[in-house]
Amino acid sequence: QYQCDDDETRRKAREDCLEYIDQYRPPDDDDEQPDQSNESQQSESIVLPNQSPPAVIPPSSTVVLPSASPVKSQLPHPQPTPSLEDIGDITPETLIEYKKLSFEAQQYEKRYSTIDLIRKKQLASCIRDIMNKLRKETFRTLTNQLFEFLNGQEKKVSNQIIRISNEE
Repeated sequence: QYQCDDDETRRKAREDCLEYIDQYRPPDDDDEQPDQSNESQQSESIVLPNQSPPAVIPPSSTVVLPSASPVKSQLPHPQPTPSLEDIGDITPETLIEYKKLSFEAQQYEKRYSTIDLIRKKQLASCIRDIMNKLRKETFRTLTNQLFEFLNGQEKKVSNQIIRISNEE
């Protein structure tokens, strides 16, 4: 059940992300490529059962503007709408980056859907072990650096050498 819930959450997040990107697509793109959005929706419906993108924008960070009410009505559950101050301006460069990330996520989904469950578990286990090792090593390194500094070792901060003096 956990995996099903996770896939459902990812699917909804991906759909919300694509809808968000479509809101900011220049009108010229909508006129020139109406079939492309239909094709991507059709391919989504085929891939949905096994999709699992590496990272997507969570649904709580998506925006549905009042002018985009048709998009909002397509969602099964209404999503909270953060203020525009939380989001900032969407520049053309940012939109291009979103499109690139969306394309990469689709490619990843296609590759991921071909991997069998046993192999997915092996890969996840390996990644988990690496992350745990990284956490332990980072903790040791940072702890050592902290105590060295607290014991008076000099550190360079903003082009200045500083240290804690034990003398008063």
